[in-house]
Amino acid sequence: MKKSLSLLVVTALGLALGGCGFQPLYGEGERGLAESALLDMQVAPQTTRTGQLVRNALLSGIAPAASRGGHTLLDFTATESEKTSISFFSSGDSRRRLILDVAYVLKDRDSGKTLHSGKTFSEVPYTVTDQPVADMQARIHARETAARVVARDMRNRLAAWFAARG
Repeated sequence: MKKSLSLLVVTALGLALGGCGFQPLYGEGERGLAESALLDMQVAPQTTRTGQLVRNALLSGIAPAASRGGHTLLDFTATESEKTSISFFSSGDSRRRLILDVAYVLKDRDSGKTLHSGKTFSEVPYTVTDQPVADMQARIHARETAARVVARDMRNRLAAWFAARG
């Protein structure tokens, strides 16, 4: 009974969304406008390790963008900072937050005109103990996680902007 009711609700929602002009952000043909625009975007090389992590995460989500010239160029600046949230005086451990702020600009490659710009950020907590290797690994993992989160957010924002622009 529950299964058939769920199927009925899903079918009704599908029909309602189809009638209201809803289009998926990523799809085939005309519906894939945002996806093809992302594929036509070149991502500027970065000089910092954090910037490289964000760029790699972006490229892995819009591949094979790296192999194409692209009509647009995405450039960004990644700024990393760190704050201590909690210090445990008895053990010397602390809980820290790695904060990654990114400001990005999408430009037309031919004219250099700014088409779209924005900012995004990610905060990833991690624990620092009195174990140097574990501390280093925790920070590296926090940095990689923050880069993936920021890249996903940038990709979604750009795809929504491309889709809205038509």
